[in-house]
Amino acid sequence: MRLESEHHGIESTQKAREQTLTKYEQDLQTIIKESSFLSEMPSRCVPQFGSNEIEIGSILGIGGFCAVREVSGITLDPSLSHLQPSYQARDSEFHETETRTYMAHNSQRNNSARYAIKMMKQKFDEEKFRYRGMLDLAIEAEYLSHLAHPNIIKMRGSLVCDSREKEPGFFIVIDWLCETLQQRIDEIWPKEYKGMIGPFGIGKDKGKIRRFYLDRMMVAHDLSSVFRYLHSNGYVQDHCLRSFRNELNANIVLNYGSTATIHPLTHTNASCTCTHHISFIVE
Repeated sequence: MRLESEHHGIESTQKAREQTLTKYEQDLQTIIKESSFLSEMPSRCVPQFGSNEIEIGSILGIGGFCAVREVSGITLDPSLSHLQPSYQARDSEFHETETRTYMAHNSQRNNSARYAIKMMKQKFDEEKFRYRGMLDLAIEAEYLSHLAHPNIIKMRGSLVCDSREKEPGFFIVIDWLCETLQQRIDEIWPKEYKGMIGPFGIGKDKGKIRRFYLDRMMVAHDLSSVFRYLHSNGYVQDHCLRSFRNELNANIVLNYGSTATIHPLTHTNASCTCTHHISFIVE
C-alpha cells in the first residue's frame, strides 16, 4: 500500500511538471506570435552547440534563476558540423565571427575567456522556480536572437535542443565583458582623474584630460545610440515583453575597448538607467 502511494505521488509530481512546462511552452509561442518586435525584426543566424562541446570555467555571477560562467574552451564535435550557420541574404548582420568554427578557434582573448555561458542554477528552493527560470532564459534567447546593434550584447550561441523551455540544460553563449559602467563611474574614472590633476585642481596633462572626457562622451554616445535603436524598433514598447517583465531595464557593461555594451533584458528601468548614466558621464 505504501509503495503504491509513493508511486502515485511520483506520477502526480511528474504530471504537474509536464503540465507546467507545456503551459510555459505555450506562453513562449504566444509571445513569439503576438510580439510586434519579434514579428518585425528578423532573427539572426545563431550557432548551436552540443553540451559536450562547451568547456565551462569559473563562475562570474549568479542571479535569481541563472548562473554565468566563463567559457574556457570550445571543442567541436564533428558529428554536429551540420549546426554551422550559413549566410542568408536577409541576414545583413551575419559575420564570419558568428560561426562555430570561429568561436572554437577564438575562445580566448589576451589569455582570458572571450565568451561566457548562461545556464540554469543547479539548486532551487522549489522546483517551480526552476521551471519559471527555464521560461525566462528561453524568452531571453528569443529576444537576443532578434537584436542586432554593435552596442547590444550578442547571443553568440545556444544549446541545440527540441524545446528551449523544456530543456533544463539549456544555455546561451554571450560575450564576456570585463566591467560594468557603474564600476567605471564609481572606481576607475575617479582614480584616473585624480592622477591627472595637480595641486588646486590644475591639470598636469591637458591632453590626457581631453582624452579622458572624450572617452566619457563616447560612452554616452554608445548608450544613446542603443536606446535610439530600441525605441525606434519598438522594443521598449513591446507589450508582450512588458507583460512578462514589468520593468524594462539595462545592464550596462564595457568591453576591452571601453565601448559601452548593453544587455537590455535585466531588471531595472531601461530609460531611467540610461538617462542617469548619461547625465553623470557628461557632467
